[in-house]
Amino acid sequence: MKPKQIFGGLIGVVGIGYAAYRLANGEGMEPMKYSNRWIKALSDKDWEKEREIIRKQTDNYDGDWKKAVRLEKLLYRFDEIMSDRQWGNEPEGFPKHSKHGWYLPSDD
Repeated sequence: MKPKQIFGGLIGVVGIGYAAYRLANGEGMEPMKYSNRWIKALSDKDWEKEREIIRKQTDNYDGDWKKAVRLEKLLYRFDEIMSDRQWGNEPEGFPKHSKHGWYLPSDD
């Protein structure tokens, strides 16, 4: 194979992968139901209603463990998004180091 053919093939694969990623995340179109973007767009009242639907399905999984795990992960995602909305998603990180040590207050 010629280098141009290999390079062209790689560009094609990357392009297809990027298009699939955008479709999976609902970019450029109506967000897919239960995607992060869709959940973030819900009002608090709609969030509660949709989460309750998923919670009820989790209670009645009928022995299908894979379905139960998927629903539980979806509940965690709902909760994580609401937590970010209420508390902000600022990283905690380590306390700022002061000249006396990280565990002592900096106000001298």
